[in-house]
Amino acid sequence: MALFDAILNLVAFLLWLNWRAHDQFPEAGRGVTVLANLQRPRERSAKRWVSLGLMFVLLVLRGLAGWHLGSVFDWTPAVDLGVVALPFYSSFPARMLLHSFFSFAELLLVFHFWLLLVSALRSGELAADPVLKLVRHLLGRAENRPRAVKFFLPFAASSLGWLLLAPGFEKMGMLPVTKSFSHLAQQALVCGFGGWLAWKYLLLALLALHIVNSYVYLGEHPVWNFIAFTTRNLLRPLAWLPLRAGRMDFAPVLAVALVWLLAAWLGGEFWLRSFFEDRLHATLWSLPRIFQSLPL
Repeated sequence: MALFDAILNLVAFLLWLNWRAHDQFPEAGRGVTVLANLQRPRERSAKRWVSLGLMFVLLVLRGLAGWHLGSVFDWTPAVDLGVVALPFYSSFPARMLLHSFFSFAELLLVFHFWLLLVSALRSGELAADPVLKLVRHLLGRAENRPRAVKFFLPFAASSLGWLLLAPGFEKMGMLPVTKSFSHLAQQALVCGFGGWLAWKYLLLALLALHIVNSYVYLGEHPVWNFIAFTTRNLLRPLAWLPLRAGRMDFAPVLAVALVWLLAAWLGGEFWLRSFFEDRLHATLWSLPRIFQSLPL
Protein backbone atom coordinates (compact mmCIF):
# COMPACT_ATOMS: atom_id res chain seq x y z
CA MET A 1 0.00 0.00 0.00
CA ALA A 2 2.81 2.41 0.81
CA LEU A 3 4.36 1.89 -2.65
CA PHE A 4 0.96 2.26 -4.34
CA ASP A 5 0.34 5.45 -2.39
CA ALA A 6 3.75 6.86 -3.36
CA ILE A 7 3.15 6.07 -7.05
CA LEU A 8 -0.20 7.89 -7.00
CA ASN A 9 1.49 10.84 -5.29
CA LEU A 10 4.05 10.93 -8.10
CA VAL A 11 1.32 10.76 -10.77
CA ALA A 12 -0.49 13.67 -9.11
CA PHE A 13 2.79 15.61 -9.05
CA LEU A 14 3.34 15.01 -12.78
CA LEU A 15 -0.17 16.28 -13.49
CA TRP A 16 0.56 19.39 -11.45
CA LEU A 17 3.87 19.84 -13.24
CA ASN A 18 2.13 19.56 -16.62
CA TRP A 19 -0.34 22.25 -15.53
CA ARG A 20 2.35 24.52 -14.09
CA ALA A 21 4.90 24.21 -16.91
CA HIS A 22 2.49 24.15 -19.85
CA ASP A 23 3.25 27.74 -20.82
CA GLN A 24 6.93 26.89 -21.07
CA PHE A 25 6.31 24.40 -23.90
CA PRO A 26 3.82 25.95 -26.33
CA GLU A 27 2.49 23.77 -29.09
CA ALA A 28 4.63 23.78 -32.18
CA GLY A 29 3.39 25.36 -35.32
CA ARG A 30 0.81 27.96 -36.03
CA GLY A 31 -2.59 27.87 -37.58
CA VAL A 32 -3.01 28.74 -41.23
CA THR A 33 -5.90 31.12 -40.63
CA VAL A 34 -6.39 34.00 -38.23
CA LEU A 35 -9.25 32.06 -36.57
CA ALA A 36 -6.96 29.11 -35.89
CA ASN A 37 -4.36 31.39 -34.33
CA LEU A 38 -6.99 32.89 -32.05
CA GLN A 39 -8.33 29.52 -30.95
CA ARG A 40 -4.99 27.91 -30.16
CA PRO A 41 -4.33 29.79 -26.86
CA ARG A 42 -7.80 28.74 -25.66
CA GLU A 43 -7.04 25.12 -26.48
CA ARG A 44 -3.74 25.26 -24.57
CA SER A 45 -5.46 26.89 -21.59
CA ALA A 46 -8.17 24.20 -21.57
CA LYS A 47 -5.56 21.44 -21.58
CA ARG A 48 -3.81 23.06 -18.62
CA TRP A 49 -6.95 23.03 -16.50
CA VAL A 50 -7.74 19.44 -17.49
CA SER A 51 -4.45 18.38 -15.88
CA LEU A 52 -5.29 20.29 -12.70
CA GLY A 53 -8.78 18.77 -12.56
CA LEU A 54 -7.42 15.25 -13.05
CA MET A 55 -4.94 15.86 -10.24
CA PHE A 56 -7.74 16.90 -7.85
CA VAL A 57 -9.87 13.86 -8.78
CA LEU A 58 -6.88 11.55 -8.34
CA LEU A 59 -6.16 12.90 -4.85
CA VAL A 60 -9.81 12.43 -3.81
CA LEU A 61 -9.88 8.87 -5.18
CA ARG A 62 -6.60 8.10 -3.47
CA GLY A 63 -8.02 9.18 -0.13
CA LEU A 64 -11.14 7.07 -0.60
CA ALA A 65 -9.07 4.08 -1.73
CA GLY A 66 -6.87 4.43 1.35
CA TRP A 67 -9.94 4.46 3.57
CA HIS A 68 -11.36 1.27 2.02
CA LEU A 69 -8.07 -0.62 1.67
CA GLY A 70 -6.16 0.64 4.69
CA SER A 71 -7.95 -1.61 7.16
CA VAL A 72 -7.72 -4.57 4.78
CA PHE A 73 -3.93 -4.30 4.56
CA ASP A 74 -3.50 -3.00 8.15
CA TRP A 75 -1.89 0.15 6.78
CA THR A 76 -1.45 3.36 8.75
CA PRO A 77 0.00 6.03 6.45
CA ALA A 78 2.25 8.69 7.92
CA VAL A 79 3.73 11.92 6.63
CA ASP A 80 7.37 12.35 7.61
CA LEU A 81 8.17 15.97 8.38
CA GLY A 82 11.85 15.37 9.04
CA VAL A 83 11.67 15.73 12.82
CA VAL A 84 8.34 13.99 13.47
CA ALA A 85 5.92 11.74 11.58
CA LEU A 86 2.17 12.40 11.51
CA PRO A 87 0.06 9.21 11.52
CA PHE A 88 -3.25 9.14 9.61
CA TYR A 89 -5.49 6.28 10.68
CA SER A 90 -7.27 4.70 7.73
CA SER A 91 -10.47 4.00 9.66
CA PHE A 92 -11.49 7.67 9.28
CA PRO A 93 -12.39 8.71 5.71
CA ALA A 94 -11.93 12.42 6.41
CA ARG A 95 -8.42 11.80 7.69
CA MET A 96 -7.50 9.71 4.68
CA LEU A 97 -8.65 12.52 2.42
CA LEU A 98 -6.59 14.90 4.54
CA HIS A 99 -3.60 12.58 4.22
CA SER A 100 -3.98 12.44 0.45
CA PHE A 101 -3.90 16.22 0.07
CA PHE A 102 -1.44 16.91 2.89
CA SER A 103 1.17 14.41 1.68
CA PHE A 104 0.86 15.85 -1.83
CA ALA A 105 1.25 19.37 -0.43
CA GLU A 106 4.41 18.24 1.37
CA LEU A 107 5.77 16.86 -1.91
CA LEU A 108 5.11 20.19 -3.64
CA LEU A 109 6.76 22.06 -0.78
CA VAL A 110 9.88 19.90 -0.96
CA PHE A 111 9.99 20.36 -4.73
CA HIS A 112 9.90 24.15 -4.31
CA PHE A 113 12.67 23.91 -1.71
CA TRP A 114 14.72 22.14 -4.41
CA LEU A 115 13.92 24.89 -6.91
CA LEU A 116 15.04 27.51 -4.38
CA LEU A 117 18.36 25.73 -3.86
CA VAL A 118 19.06 25.44 -7.58
CA SER A 119 18.04 29.05 -8.15
CA ALA A 120 20.30 30.22 -5.30
CA LEU A 121 23.25 28.23 -6.65
CA ARG A 122 22.74 29.66 -10.16
CA SER A 123 21.77 33.16 -9.02
CA GLY A 124 22.88 35.96 -11.33
CA GLU A 125 23.48 33.71 -14.35
CA LEU A 126 21.78 34.24 -17.68
CA ALA A 127 18.96 31.79 -18.33
CA ALA A 128 20.40 30.40 -21.56
CA ASP A 129 20.21 26.93 -20.03
CA PRO A 130 16.71 25.57 -20.85
CA VAL A 131 16.59 23.57 -17.59
CA LEU A 132 17.50 26.65 -15.55
CA LYS A 133 14.89 28.62 -17.47
CA LEU A 134 12.26 26.05 -16.51
CA VAL A 135 13.38 26.16 -12.86
CA ARG A 136 12.95 29.92 -12.78
CA HIS A 137 9.59 29.68 -14.51
CA LEU A 138 8.33 27.18 -11.92
CA LEU A 139 9.69 29.21 -9.03
CA GLY A 140 7.68 32.27 -10.02
CA ARG A 141 8.03 35.42 -7.93
CA ALA A 142 10.46 33.83 -5.49
CA GLU A 143 13.05 33.85 -8.29
CA ASN A 144 13.46 37.61 -7.86
CA ARG A 145 14.45 37.33 -4.20
CA PRO A 146 18.10 37.73 -3.10
CA ARG A 147 20.22 34.59 -2.81
CA ALA A 148 20.33 34.75 1.01
CA VAL A 149 16.53 34.89 1.13
CA LYS A 150 16.26 31.80 -1.09
CA PHE A 151 18.54 29.88 1.27
CA PHE A 152 16.48 31.03 4.27
CA LEU A 153 12.99 30.41 2.84
CA PRO A 154 12.83 26.62 3.58
CA PHE A 155 13.54 27.37 7.26
CA ALA A 156 10.94 30.15 7.37
CA ALA A 157 8.26 28.17 5.50
CA SER A 158 8.72 25.07 7.66
CA SER A 159 8.62 27.08 10.90
CA LEU A 160 5.56 29.09 9.88
CA GLY A 161 3.79 25.97 8.60
CA TRP A 162 4.26 24.26 11.94
CA LEU A 163 2.95 27.27 13.88
CA LEU A 164 -0.19 27.34 11.72
CA LEU A 165 -0.93 23.61 11.38
CA ALA A 166 0.30 21.99 14.60
CA PRO A 167 -2.61 23.23 16.77
CA GLY A 168 -5.09 21.61 14.36
CA PHE A 169 -3.23 18.30 14.39
CA GLU A 170 -3.18 18.46 18.19
CA LYS A 171 -6.97 18.78 18.30
CA MET A 172 -7.26 15.69 16.09
CA GLY A 173 -5.05 13.75 18.50
CA MET A 174 -2.24 13.29 15.98
CA LEU A 175 0.31 15.21 18.06
CA PRO A 176 0.99 15.52 21.80
CA VAL A 177 -0.51 18.66 23.31
CA THR A 178 1.99 21.51 23.66
CA LYS A 179 2.43 23.00 27.11
CA SER A 180 2.61 26.64 26.05
CA PHE A 181 3.14 28.91 23.08
CA SER A 182 6.84 28.90 23.92
CA HIS A 183 6.79 25.12 23.53
CA LEU A 184 5.07 25.48 20.14
CA ALA A 185 7.58 28.14 19.04
CA GLN A 186 10.50 25.90 19.99
CA GLN A 187 8.98 23.07 17.96
CA ALA A 188 8.61 25.45 15.01
CA LEU A 189 12.30 26.38 15.18
CA VAL A 190 13.36 22.73 15.14
CA CYS A 191 10.99 22.05 12.23
CA GLY A 192 12.58 25.01 10.44
CA PHE A 193 15.98 23.33 10.59
CA GLY A 194 14.26 20.15 9.39
CA GLY A 195 13.13 22.05 6.29
CA TRP A 196 16.75 22.24 5.14
CA LEU A 197 16.97 18.44 5.36
CA ALA A 198 14.76 18.28 2.25
CA TRP A 199 17.80 19.34 0.22
CA LYS A 200 19.79 16.19 0.96
CA TYR A 201 18.27 14.02 -1.80
CA LEU A 202 18.73 16.70 -4.44
CA LEU A 203 22.31 17.39 -3.36
CA LEU A 204 23.24 13.72 -3.36
CA ALA A 205 21.59 13.17 -6.74
CA LEU A 206 23.35 16.17 -8.34
CA LEU A 207 26.75 15.15 -6.98
CA ALA A 208 26.33 11.49 -7.95
CA LEU A 209 25.27 12.36 -11.50
CA HIS A 210 28.14 14.83 -11.76
CA ILE A 211 30.62 12.11 -10.81
CA VAL A 212 29.17 9.75 -13.42
CA ASN A 213 29.11 12.42 -16.12
CA SER A 214 32.72 13.41 -15.35
CA TYR A 215 34.09 10.00 -16.28
CA VAL A 216 31.47 8.60 -18.67
CA TYR A 217 30.47 10.47 -21.81
CA LEU A 218 26.67 10.71 -21.80
CA GLY A 219 26.14 13.11 -24.68
CA GLU A 220 25.43 16.84 -24.95
CA HIS A 221 21.95 16.91 -23.49
CA PRO A 222 21.10 20.21 -21.69
CA VAL A 223 20.44 18.28 -18.47
CA TRP A 224 24.13 17.30 -18.21
CA ASN A 225 25.22 20.90 -18.78
CA PHE A 226 22.77 22.01 -16.11
CA ILE A 227 24.18 19.46 -13.64
CA ALA A 228 27.77 20.41 -14.47
CA PHE A 229 27.29 24.15 -13.89
CA THR A 230 25.13 23.66 -10.78
CA THR A 231 27.58 21.30 -9.09
CA ARG A 232 30.48 23.58 -10.05
CA ASN A 233 28.89 26.33 -7.95
CA LEU A 234 28.01 23.85 -5.23
CA LEU A 235 31.63 22.68 -4.91
CA ARG A 236 33.16 26.16 -4.70
CA PRO A 237 33.52 26.07 -0.87
CA LEU A 238 35.86 23.06 -1.34
CA ALA A 239 37.96 24.65 -4.10
CA TRP A 240 40.77 25.62 -1.69
CA LEU A 241 41.39 22.00 -0.66
CA PRO A 242 44.02 19.95 -2.56
CA LEU A 243 41.57 17.34 -3.82
CA ARG A 244 42.94 16.85 -7.33
CA ALA A 245 45.29 14.05 -8.32
CA GLY A 246 46.00 14.19 -12.02
CA ARG A 247 42.65 13.94 -13.80
CA MET A 248 40.91 12.69 -10.66
CA ASP A 249 38.86 15.23 -8.72
CA PHE A 250 37.85 14.02 -5.26
CA ALA A 251 35.87 17.15 -4.33
CA PRO A 252 32.49 15.65 -5.40
CA VAL A 253 33.25 12.48 -3.42
CA LEU A 254 34.07 14.49 -0.31
CA ALA A 255 30.92 16.57 -0.82
CA VAL A 256 28.78 13.41 -1.04
CA ALA A 257 30.29 12.12 2.21
CA LEU A 258 29.75 15.46 3.99
CA VAL A 259 26.14 15.82 2.84
CA TRP A 260 25.34 12.21 3.68
CA LEU A 261 26.87 12.34 7.18
CA LEU A 262 25.41 15.74 8.02
CA ALA A 263 21.93 14.68 6.90
CA ALA A 264 22.24 11.40 8.82
CA TRP A 265 23.25 13.29 11.96
CA LEU A 266 20.53 15.93 11.77
CA GLY A 267 17.88 13.38 10.78
CA GLY A 268 18.86 10.94 13.53
CA GLU A 269 19.45 8.00 11.19
CA PHE A 270 19.27 4.67 13.02
CA TRP A 271 22.69 3.38 11.97
CA LEU A 272 24.49 6.54 13.08
CA ARG A 273 22.53 6.75 16.33
CA SER A 274 23.35 3.11 17.05
CA PHE A 275 27.05 3.78 16.41
CA PHE A 276 27.16 6.67 18.87
CA GLU A 277 25.13 5.01 21.61
CA ASP A 278 26.47 1.45 21.38
CA ARG A 279 30.12 2.05 20.52
CA LEU A 280 30.92 5.55 21.70
CA HIS A 281 28.40 5.52 24.57
CA ALA A 282 27.39 9.08 23.67
CA THR A 283 24.08 10.73 22.90
CA LEU A 284 23.48 11.84 19.32
CA TRP A 285 21.54 15.09 19.58
CA SER A 286 19.69 14.96 16.29
CA LEU A 287 16.71 17.13 15.36
CA PRO A 288 14.12 14.40 16.21
CA ARG A 289 15.70 13.90 19.64
CA ILE A 290 15.77 17.64 20.32
CA PHE A 291 12.13 17.86 19.22
CA GLN A 292 11.15 15.08 21.63
CA SER A 293 13.01 16.75 24.52
CA LEU A 294 11.12 20.04 24.18
CA PRO A 295 10.32 22.34 25.90
CA LEU A 296 13.79 23.38 26.99
